[in-house]
Amino acid sequence: MIRNLLSRFSRRPSRASRSTPSCLLESLESRTLLSADLAGNTLATARAVSLTATATTFADSVGSTDTNDYYSFTLVSKSNFSLALTGLSADADVQLLSSTGAHLATSQRPGTSTEAIAGTLNAGSYYIRVYPYSGTTNYNLTVSAAPIIADTAGSTRTAARDLGTLSATATTVTEYVGSDDPTDVFKFTLASDGKVSLGLTNLAADADLRLYDSTDALITSSLNSGTTAESITTSLIAGTYYAQVSRYSGNTTYSLTLSATSTTPTPDPFPTPTPTAATIVARTLTSLTELDITGSTGNDTILVTQSGSTLSITANGRVTTYGASSIGELAIWGGDGNDTITVDSSVTLNTRIYGGAGSDTLTDRTTGRATIVAIGGGADTLTGNGTNTSFWFDSTDTANTTTADVSAGRVHRVSSFYQPYTTNTSSSSYVSLELNGQNLTDPSDSGTTIRFTNRSLWGTSPTTSDVNQGNLGDCYLLATLDGLANNSTARLMETAVDLGDGTYAVQFFRNGVATYVRVDGDFASTGSALEYNATGTSGNIWASVIEKAYAVFATSSHTYAAIEGGLMSTVFTALGIANTTVNPATTAAATLYTYISTALTAGHAVTLGTIARPTNAPVVGGHAYTVISASRDAYGNITYVVRNPWGIDGAANASNLNDGLVTITAAQLTANFDLATWASA
Repeated sequence: MIRNLLSRFSRRPSRASRSTPSCLLESLESRTLLSADLAGNTLATARAVSLTATATTFADSVGSTDTNDYYSFTLVSKSNFSLALTGLSADADVQLLSSTGAHLATSQRPGTSTEAIAGTLNAGSYYIRVYPYSGTTNYNLTVSAAPIIADTAGSTRTAARDLGTLSATATTVTEYVGSDDPTDVFKFTLASDGKVSLGLTNLAADADLRLYDSTDALITSSLNSGTTAESITTSLIAGTYYAQVSRYSGNTTYSLTLSATSTTPTPDPFPTPTPTAATIVARTLTSLTELDITGSTGNDTILVTQSGSTLSITANGRVTTYGASSIGELAIWGGDGNDTITVDSSVTLNTRIYGGAGSDTLTDRTTGRATIVAIGGGADTLTGNGTNTSFWFDSTDTANTTTADVSAGRVHRVSSFYQPYTTNTSSSSYVSLELNGQNLTDPSDSGTTIRFTNRSLWGTSPTTSDVNQGNLGDCYLLATLDGLANNSTARLMETAVDLGDGTYAVQFFRNGVATYVRVDGDFASTGSALEYNATGTSGNIWASVIEKAYAVFATSSHTYAAIEGGLMSTVFTALGIANTTVNPATTAAATLYTYISTALTAGHAVTLGTIARPTNAPVVGGHAYTVISASRDAYGNITYVVRNPWGIDGAANASNLNDGLVTITAAQLTANFDLATWASA
């Protein structure tokens, strides 16, 4: 179908509304017109041109003495046609005509705007007509026609196009993948053991390349972003294999080149070292089972794919399978060396990738939540799934992020960590970008500490039950975090990351500038229990990590004691979240309900603060609460369910005294609370 670009405008302006060049101006322009009229003035005398996929430009002029320029062309196959009329000094228009001169499409943009026509044309003969609307003008007519290639490749293994036996002489096929034909499969054979090279080039959109064996097991893949060429070079034994070209986004033709060179064993007095396989361990945490994959000290190539409930882990040429149904999260460490780690889009698990030392290529296309950490080490390249990847990297790295990633706050460039104690890089208190499991300096009033070895930062997802205030008066901090856990989990999970070495990074903002605080997993304790925020039944430690980091960040004393007492608005601002505060005592009950219910519906955290001495309400005085829900019945009665960050009610209520949840009426809210603060963006 031809797309007529005139459709972008509601109507063509009337002649009266269009400026008419003065006689003097037109006279001056006419002196610079092209002297030769190269295009014919009728269909019969049309200038014959040849069109290819490469754009060709023809220069000519039209005006009062040359009112029509015609061009003719013939297409031998169905093609993507494109036309642009540029370089105008007066108003001219363009038409596409059939072989009989019948009108197919017109572009009539006002003034000297570029005219354009684009679309798909069948094989046959056509004409282009350029004509003036007013005045006289030179023009540049740029046209192209890219043949649409017939689909000769099958889309499944059984229907694959058979390319026969590969040899050192390259075999090249030109094909197409797009929304209407997302997958092409090619079958080939190796007569003997050898090295195979596959190349996918000439891309106009993003397509990927994968290599499978005869049992349909994925051997390796190339998943570069955008129009970057894909390539695979690997050693294979004699047998049958399949090359698969898959659309990732957009529509594109492509060239697939395949070749193979046989391998002749050469006697070697020294044994060839066997590639080191990755270490794969299932680790049981309190909230989930984590599958840990750790590369070697060399240059590792690790690929993870999933088929049904089976994970396939190909590490340095060795394939290991694992049941995915028992795994809650996947974590991969590249270690030393220049590693290539890829999580395929077939994987459904939440995943974390750590680059480590060296310059690494880290690609995570899981359909679960993806986290890529490349702080420290060399110059790394990060590519996510385009949907919900959390990027944490330093200023030497390249992250292929999307606009959605940036707007959602998922992109964290850490040029340096916050230095609370010293700027001397040789000091043991200096916080380095290198992630080597350092024992970092704790707040000075931490006392006896405890470190857990079986706890997840987030688990499957943060919940309000992870917040349980301990022996520290920071209810304003924990109630705010509780509110985010209740209603803004995605936003909360962008505030902190497990750095993979027993330390964590937390993002705060000071004067609107992102500041990254790194802390280790040593928490103040009273023996086997945490002194301050206590984890819930899940054992997830995110609230304790953020509490510790806030103690380091909030004041110059860098102590827990210094964060006793505060305002929820201060915490929201420190987390980079715009917020609004009102006084319930001076706000109409109906108005307050609208504020709170609207914020909750929008997925925003809502907090409340009580007066010093509440009366006739099941709440504690001088304390912060999280609003879990707000409701109004058919009679207009308003009630709120709020959570005490202690994790228990703390005051008598009809509900379970040990769940922290209490129900209050609109009247109780007005009488007993003097702060209502919520995230407003």
